[in-house]
Amino acid sequence: MHQTGKLNFVPGLWPFIALGVLDRVVLIVLFGQRFVSTDDAVIWHAAVDYSTGVFHGPYYYGQNYAPMLEALLAAPLYRSGIPINILMPAITSLLTLLPYWSFAFWFQRQHRTAAALLMVMLPLLMPVEYGAMTTLSRGFVTGAALLALLPWVADAGGMFIRSVGIGAICSLAWFVNPNTLVMTPAFVVHFVASHERKGIRALLVLIGALVGLCAYLAAQHWCLAHPDRIVHQLVGSELKLDPVRVMTSLLNLDEHFQWLMPVLWPFGALLAVWLLALIPASLMQRDRALALALVAGSAVIMVSFTMDKVHDGWDSVFYPLSRMYLCLPLLVGWATAMLLAKARVTTRPAVLLVALCFGATVHRACTTEHITERQVNAQRLWVGVWPVQDLVQDARRIQQLCEKYDVGLIVPMQLATPIWPQFRAYLHPVLDPTLPPTYLVGYERRYWVRETFADSVVPCILIAGGDHRLWKPILDMDARYIAVPDDSNGAVHILQGNTLPTDSLLRSLKQKLTPRDERDE
Repeated sequence: MHQTGKLNFVPGLWPFIALGVLDRVVLIVLFGQRFVSTDDAVIWHAAVDYSTGVFHGPYYYGQNYAPMLEALLAAPLYRSGIPINILMPAITSLLTLLPYWSFAFWFQRQHRTAAALLMVMLPLLMPVEYGAMTTLSRGFVTGAALLALLPWVADAGGMFIRSVGIGAICSLAWFVNPNTLVMTPAFVVHFVASHERKGIRALLVLIGALVGLCAYLAAQHWCLAHPDRIVHQLVGSELKLDPVRVMTSLLNLDEHFQWLMPVLWPFGALLAVWLLALIPASLMQRDRALALALVAGSAVIMVSFTMDKVHDGWDSVFYPLSRMYLCLPLLVGWATAMLLAKARVTTRPAVLLVALCFGATVHRACTTEHITERQVNAQRLWVGVWPVQDLVQDARRIQQLCEKYDVGLIVPMQLATPIWPQFRAYLHPVLDPTLPPTYLVGYERRYWVRETFADSVVPCILIAGGDHRLWKPILDMDARYIAVPDDSNGAVHILQGNTLPTDSLLRSLKQKLTPRDERDE
């Protein structure tokens, strides 16, 4: 990159935007539309609910955290007829790219060519795994998407509007997903430190932050007022001063920053080196505000290692440790771009940059299917993953059984079955809206379903799950149960002539279908 000249080869940022869109289309075709996880299923379910104007609470169903912004954005588009398995990863992909594109266009508006190109290129230089985990509709990227507003608000109006606006955006981003704390303190510190009247600016930012704080308090008030509707609490967010844990994390940064390093994909720890190297680079350019901002960002990351939640995950795109640090590439990209304020790009470097991004896009397109299928086949506990098409077929099979036997309620039980019961409970009604209601025994996130069916008597129930050997004594003793021929998707039985409330019936049934060594004492 040279300090003189103009960008002559490309018309602004659009070739890189086009490559970014193409890259995401490939990801959606080869991965996003083909596979779905149990956590995605809840957000897909919420998108359908929202599209009909039904809102059951401020957070992810059954939780006291994680607003479902992806579902909210998808709701109006779902009614247009776009298939849900294409719509949801497309929404998530757009949210992922939005902050990079926004900062890029802002830098371009400031005539900072090199800085603009750096920001727009960053997503194109990431590995396939980064693309996969930011295509899943899991709430990983929703908070970061709101940060796309920061550069524009920082330029809008006078000191009051800018300061209050930045505080509001940062606090709302934190409310949506706290992983934005990797970026927001650094941006705020830079904004305050690089202007006069620092005390007043800081105070106004805090006033603006009341917006997100009020949203959080209102949502928490709802949860506290309805404790029976929360089945999964946020745990592990407390700070625990443990130097050993912090040191262990620092020695394993490749795990925490996995798939977040551009170009040098296997070496996530290099992001930390990049971040720290920017501090002396800022001081060399006499940008003490930026250096202070980077110190603040580094301090937040260090403090985060004391929390249990950031250690909850593994080397899987479906539940990665690095989901907590998805804003780190944005932080180092923004800081590097700030140092490139005076740099310009001439025609020859522009050609090389386009070629580099095109080559990376082609490489990912050629390896996406192999890498993502390897990820799908390497799942562990907590999150199940299944091909969408197989779930469509399973939903069709169950719907046919429901029509045949006049079933009034589908009950997926959390027992031995090839298909995770969460899919049948939360996703099947989305894939086939003609299905009867579903009720997940043991871990039903939907309070309105529990309230409707827990104490009601449903004459005919379809029960999915359980070991055939444990079902046999039940079938021998009670002729009301009908065993459906197995098609490798697990045991399915029909109960006709039921006279018991749903929960009473299923507590007894689950006890009989649970192996002795797994029963509660």
